Amino acid sequence: MPKILAANALQIDWNQIVSKKELNFIIWNPPFIGTYSKNTEQKHDMDKVFGKKTTHGLLDYLCVDEKVC
Repeated sequence: MPKILAANALQIDWNQIVSKKELNFIIWNPPFIGTYSKNTEQKHDMDKVFGKKTTHGLLDYLCVDEKVC
């Protein structure tokens, strides 16, 4: 049975939502936010994905999709 969850996909522990054995795919639609339009939460998400020591300041928020996948 499909599950629909509306949440920030980068802040969820997906193992608590569905086991890897049951997982076929995850569909998400990240926001297309330019370099200068990211809010504090989105900057934190990028730190979580790329690491705080990485310079990701000029990357679009959409880049987290490429890094996570």
